[in-house]
Amino acid sequence: MKRALKLSSGIAALIMAAGTFLSPAAAASTASDLSTASTPVRLWDSGSIIWSRNYYGIFYNVNLYTDQLTAGNWSGYAQDNTGRKIYFCDGQKLFMNNYVVTMFISRTRASWC
Repeated sequence: MKRALKLSSGIAALIMAAGTFLSPAAAASTASDLSTASTPVRLWDSGSIIWSRNYYGIFYNVNLYTDQLTAGNWSGYAQDNTGRKIYFCDGQKLFMNNYVVTMFISRTRASWC
């Protein structure tokens, strides 16, 4: 009985340790580490930041007029209301005169960079 109790408490400790290691919170903090040390992509209008993202993905319904895009440490493209894609690479500053509808921010350096 004493041996079974010791074994079951050891297994319980192992399960708790694995749960901590594999918990969604731990996974989420690891995933966000990708963006914590980077500079965001920003859209500007008349010298003011009007949109900023520091993580990858496709962002629909941006729907903003912008006169400048700063890429930060990211690459991707901005798609305007005519369907044209304006590609950007890490560190770029683009002066533009567009109504941005969609933004794509690549998880890795884009192939066109």
